[in-house]
Amino acid sequence: MNVTKFLGNYLKAKDLPPNKEFLVTITSVVVEEIGKDDKKAPHTVLQVREFEQGIVLRKTSLSQIITSFGGVTETDEWKGRQIIMFHDPMVVYAGAVVGGIRFKPAPRKEPNGQTA
Repeated sequence: MNVTKFLGNYLKAKDLPPNKEFLVTITSVVVEEIGKDDKKAPHTVLQVREFEQGIVLRKTSLSQIITSFGGVTETDEWKGRQIIMFHDPMVVYAGAVVGGIRFKPAPRKEPNGQTA
């Protein structure tokens, strides 16, 4: 039995081992209302083939993905693309080191199928 569905709707940095990289394939990007009651706000959520939970994207993560894809900002064009996702334990939020999920470009494939 895969127990990831019991971890919550959204993947968090603490769900990933620190400094381990995951090659993930984007299946969709959606906007969801996240928060409790009157504190709900729209957030961009990334869905990837390799994890059941979505990944909430904030400004830094969105910028990392856009940069990794050569400046492509249209999320419909991200579907099927691969990117490296990892837990960076040194992410700072509100002045405290809290860790976070980060993204970087996946290795390029050469025409002969080898990694560049």
